[in-house]
Amino acid sequence: MLTGTNFKELLGVPIAIDGTRREVAATVLCLLETYQIADKIFTVSFDTTESNSGMISGACTIIEQPFGRPLLWLACRHHIHEVVLKDTYELLFSPSPDPNIPLLKQFRGRWDFLDKTSFGTLSDDFFRVSLEMWNLLYLCDQ
Repeated sequence: MLTGTNFKELLGVPIAIDGTRREVAATVLCLLETYQIADKIFTVSFDTTESNSGMISGACTIIEQPFGRPLLWLACRHHIHEVVLKDTYELLFSPSPDPNIPLLKQFRGRWDFLDKTSFGTLSDDFFRVSLEMWNLLYLCDQ
């Protein structure tokens, strides 16, 4: 996806044959060469799997190498939120050895019954109170 002021263009949906970090990077770089836009690239957006974001040999690191300059890494917000929620859950309830956490499994089972047409975003007050609760839990744990 190439975006800028007043435009957004999907360049393609290439398939990385084997899905390895090197193949993913090569596929992205090939697409940039095809459109001759490598000199216009300043950021890279990705999900937060280690194969993409690994600092030594992740796909984003490999993509940066031909540029000879760092690119701004924009990790997918959805995936960042998963990491934050996992860490919060582990702080509150301890790490789960099972990836199928009962509380989340129960939530998943009730997902179809939620009204997904009527929702709102959380307010700044919610985050302020959450941060205060987080700090209190942290202090109690010390």
